Amino acid sequence: MAYNSFSDKAGEKDRIFVRISVKLPAEVFIGSGSCKHAIISDLSTTGLSFSIDKTDSFPKVFVLHFRLPNSSRSIKVKVERKNSSDVSGVLRIGCLFLEISEEDKKLIDRHVSRSLDCSMSWKAVNIAAFFLFVDALWRIDAYLMSISYKGTVFGKIFPEASFPHSYGIVLLAYAVACFTAFITADNLRAKVFRLRLTCIAVAFIFVVMKNVVYWRLCLWQSQSLFGVIFFGAQSLLIAWSGFAIGISAASLKKMSLVSNCLGVHRDGLRRRKQVEQDRGGGRAAF
Repeated sequence: MAYNSFSDKAGEKDRIFVRISVKLPAEVFIGSGSCKHAIISDLSTTGLSFSIDKTDSFPKVFVLHFRLPNSSRSIKVKVERKNSSDVSGVLRIGCLFLEISEEDKKLIDRHVSRSLDCSMSWKAVNIAAFFLFVDALWRIDAYLMSISYKGTVFGKIFPEASFPHSYGIVLLAYAVACFTAFITADNLRAKVFRLRLTCIAVAFIFVVMKNVVYWRLCLWQSQSLFGVIFFGAQSLLIAWSGFAIGISAASLKKMSLVSNCLGVHRDGLRRRKQVEQDRGGGRAAF
């Protein structure tokens, strides 16, 4: 794994991106129908480098096709040649992505994240966010039903006929935290990931406190099928959310760096596309 920086004219600001070593066969299309075979040696979220016979020549912009390991989808990307060098008797060409589909970008994002061993943390947080979102939905429904029917029965009548308004405010904050963590799953920026982790931590505290209340009311002793399923699900929710928070917090610095690296190419591509449009260049179909 390597870290590189580059500066583009649209922003004049150095950016950092991750470059991982790969060995992927690729097809390079130059002009109309001319195809050359190459081997991609480095891949990042903003570009790639590949090796080819040094007798071949390349224009400034061309199209490249390749497949990631364990993927049947062919990635098609328009690239700009930034540099070239003679390495061990072959020509090594470094390129930046100019045009790439959203789906292909996500495939590269996932591949880079797996290569950096961060996918487990992302998956754990995503699953925890989904579980908490579902939990928030049923709690809101139960709260609204309690207000409508002025009481709730769960094997016994609760001491109070309805929940206090302060609980409604706390429940709303819990629901907002769960919803925020859930809907930002596709955003790879470091700040957003830290926000998601904070939301999950807040929701985790709420769920733990609610289950402490259930325990004090002796509801955990319920032998009904619903009670067994409900508290089993609550145990799973607490265990998984705590696990997600733990492994993500333990590697938060690395996760933040990787999140920035994975998200940075989207701005770079958008800025380059805008520059190209300003110069009168249209989007090529390939």
